[in-house]
Amino acid sequence: MKKILIGFKRIAKEYVDLLIFFVLIMIVDISVRTIAHLGIGKLPIVFDFLFCCILSIPIVLLNKKIRIFIEFIIVLFLSVYGFSQSLHFSFFSSFFSIRKITVIGELTNVFNEVFTKLNFKFVIFMIPIFIYFLYIILNATRKKDYSIGKLHKLVLVVTLIICIVLCSVVIRVNINVGIETENWLSDGYLLESFHNNVRFYDRFGIVEYIFKDLQMTLNQKTGEKPTNEERITIEKYISENNKHEANYMTNAFQDKNLVLVLAESLSNNAISEELTPTLYKMKEKGIYFDNYYAPIYQSATGDSEFISLTSMIPSVDYGTTSYTFYNNYYPNSLAKLFSDVGYSSNSYHSYITNFYNRELFHASLGFSTFYDESKLGIERNEYFIDGFNWHNDDILFNRTIANTNYKEGPFFDFVITSSGHMPYVEERDEIFLNLEKIENSSYNNVSKETKYYLSTQMNLDKGLEQLITDLNEIKQLDNTIIIIFGDHYPYGLESAEAIDEIIGQSNYEKYKVPFIIYDPSTEYECVISKLGSTFDIYPTICNLFGLDSSNYFVAGNDLFSDEEGIVPFMDRSILSKDFFFDSSLNSMTVLSDDYTENSELEYINKVNCMFNIGQLILRKNYYENR
Repeated sequence: MKKILIGFKRIAKEYVDLLIFFVLIMIVDISVRTIAHLGIGKLPIVFDFLFCCILSIPIVLLNKKIRIFIEFIIVLFLSVYGFSQSLHFSFFSSFFSIRKITVIGELTNVFNEVFTKLNFKFVIFMIPIFIYFLYIILNATRKKDYSIGKLHKLVLVVTLIICIVLCSVVIRVNINVGIETENWLSDGYLLESFHNNVRFYDRFGIVEYIFKDLQMTLNQKTGEKPTNEERITIEKYISENNKHEANYMTNAFQDKNLVLVLAESLSNNAISEELTPTLYKMKEKGIYFDNYYAPIYQSATGDSEFISLTSMIPSVDYGTTSYTFYNNYYPNSLAKLFSDVGYSSNSYHSYITNFYNRELFHASLGFSTFYDESKLGIERNEYFIDGFNWHNDDILFNRTIANTNYKEGPFFDFVITSSGHMPYVEERDEIFLNLEKIENSSYNNVSKETKYYLSTQMNLDKGLEQLITDLNEIKQLDNTIIIIFGDHYPYGLESAEAIDEIIGQSNYEKYKVPFIIYDPSTEYECVISKLGSTFDIYPTICNLFGLDSSNYFVAGNDLFSDEEGIVPFMDRSILSKDFFFDSSLNSMTVLSDDYTENSELEYINKVNCMFNIGQLILRKNYYENR
């Protein structure tokens, strides 16, 4: 017995690095969970422990120095990875995928934004690196007073194998086996499909997330043609779900010009008669949708563009839409549909042409020209910093109308604003001049960051004022419809005070943003409370302008129709008028007395099918190969 105890003692002393390694991986995982406000369940710990045991079997047979080096590299990698995932979560409330690597290039253009999200809590990811580095130093100075034989290593390997078996049994017991479509809420389906990255991380932990992400990335295929069976499935879905009946607003704006404005980070609380009088007038005199949401997908603004122009599900299971699928054929886009009926269609943005791969992607979406800052002739001043300063929107709108060919027929201009972009700091010289007006207004008591944010939206307002002025000068104002929508809520706000003052909510309500249809020739003075989202812009415009989208996949509904609206989020959460289903937490919030479990299940299955068909259409480039 004494020899056995001595043997176990020697194993413990020789392989104490394994114990430290196990603990540090748990610390990284828990750190990510803490920042992302996820729970600490037993299943993720079991998955992490299983990985450590599997990895330990080959490395226990190695020289100790090599083993420690491998462990340190893994700890270093996981710490950096955990930090990156936490930072991404702070921006987008989701975790990134290796398949989203295409968007990393955008961080080099807006790198200054990253620093606005960094704070002291991220230091936690330095702790595992520091602890293991300290162990390496102490181990190097400690003299070995014992020996390890093959029997000791065999005992350790057998122990690890037993642990692997036990972990596998625990995982098997705790995961639902069913992975069929109708059981897509089960852990089994989640583990197989990886369809919700936040819930996947929450249920299975950092190591399993990495391995599954890598597996899905390696198995990812693009460029395939749809099979006959897939083509039939898609066609059946479109015929059953894309049914539109004429209503009181059908063809209301036929043959009129359209300026569709994607307003960067515009919030309902940024619209006021005092600070943004043009926006306020459009809201009061136009058609204002007060129950409209902008769900965030992989690339917030980029995907909002795609959704508004096509009502398609952007890439969720694959790489970023504008990079992975820029070469797809999109005959259903608004630009193509308007061009088919004689409109000129162009897009405008006062930043560089390759950001979100816009020049190539917008060409595929049917725009004749994508005008970036260079084509618009907008020059940077000597103090301009990428990802920090942004050109004022009055210049953007002025150059938009200057490049609009209105003399040869109706036009469709898609304008992507930039003034409202983060960061919201006083040092941005393009918003500094607005601060005095805010200080002398009824908003003088709000937080500093709120003042900076409001100042950016005041520049948007000046841009819309410039737009109206220029349209009037070319005698096209009364013949032009202006539609404005927020691309996403202002997630760039940092302080608790500003978040409370501008966003207000931490649940699904934070995604509520403005959607305004303004006809300068008519005072509608109408508020519509029907539930809507970015997906509904496309079918609504098609109805208003008499565009035929009947043969295409459409995820949204015409907001003037009698169809009930739903808001599908990237993680397949669902907002309806009766409930909000949070798929990451697998929880239900009942919102009306009309809620029933049957209606909940109906909507959940509908959205699941919508996502599956939508991703299939993208991956197989269905429209080019139908």
